[in-house]
Amino acid sequence: MLPGGRALTANHTADSISLVDLESGKVLAEEHCGQKPSAVACLRDGKRAAVSNLWSGTVALFDVKNAVLESVGAIAVGPLPRGLVFSRDGDACLVVLPTKSSSATRKRSN
Repeated sequence: MLPGGRALTANHTADSISLVDLESGKVLAEEHCGQKPSAVACLRDGKRAAVSNLWSGTVALFDVKNAVLESVGAIAVGPLPRGLVFSRDGDACLVVLPTKSSSATRKRSN
C-alpha cells in the first residue's frame, strides 16, 4: 500500500505493474517491468518501487510520482527472483532467490 490510498500490483500474465487508486478502483498507470513479475516492494515514503521478475531474473526499479510510474532501470539478480523487501533505511533491496540459502542485495546509488 502506498500513501494516498494507492497500491501497486504485479500483473504476472501481462508482464507489467499497475498503480491503482483504491478508492476509485481506477488504474492510474501501467508499465512493462520484465517477464512474469511476482512481487512488489515499496520504500516507506512510496516514492520508489521494486518488482521481481521471475523469467527475466531481474528486479525492475520504478519511481512513483502521483499518478505516474517511471522506470529507472533493472538489475540482474539471478534465476527466478521471488519476494523482495527494502531495508528499513531504504538503502538496499533484498531479493529472495529459490536456490538453497541464496539472496541478492543491492545498495541504492541514488
